[in-house]
Amino acid sequence: MAADAPQVNAATTEHALPVEPATADAPAAVGPAVPFDPEKAACPDEETSIKCLSVEALRGKSGFGFESEVAVLKGAPKKDFLKRFLPLLFDERDYLAYGEVRRYVFIKGDSCFVFMDKDGMEPLYAISLLDFMAIKEDPKKLDKYSVNISPITASIPKEALVTILLKHHDGSQGFQFTFDTSKDKSVAKIFLELCQRASSSSKLGAVESKGVSKHNKKPS
Repeated sequence: MAADAPQVNAATTEHALPVEPATADAPAAVGPAVPFDPEKAACPDEETSIKCLSVEALRGKSGFGFESEVAVLKGAPKKDFLKRFLPLLFDERDYLAYGEVRRYVFIKGDSCFVFMDKDGMEPLYAISLLDFMAIKEDPKKLDKYSVNISPITASIPKEALVTILLKHHDGSQGFQFTFDTSKDKSVAKIFLELCQRASSSSKLGAVESKGVSKHNKKPS
């Protein structure tokens, strides 16, 4: 006798739920396309990035600007043992050719920008003139921290090379600038005056700030 077939419930259907119609948000307004400027992308803030300052850009800025070719040395040369302790036997001074350290400087405001040449697209570094004291080296009494610079050609006399030194306030050597004045005797003088003017304004500001602090100090 065959087994009884399993009982199957009758099929049922549920009513479909109503579906809300699909909606789409209106697209956001898009402004006109702006051309890509690689210079602005690389240097978004020209005032705080010296990498954006070419010689041409500095010329275009408002205010007085000084520029010139000059031999530039940073810091003082290191003396070896023999030069320091046996100066009578070994010349303690160092010598360099003008062409070896020839650079191009541009003074704008209280900063001196040092370029490789007059067509430089960006400075090698910038010097704050507020932090240094500028002096003209006495050719008859050479500074012990300076370097002898020889003229670029034999036709230029040594007397035509004028050196301006930037000293830290503790007397140590900051920078050496040696100008060839054979074509323009005023170039070193103008550079010196600009550096000294910046240094003087820095000292004046420090004195005024100190005076204000002293004036505002409450009596004990």
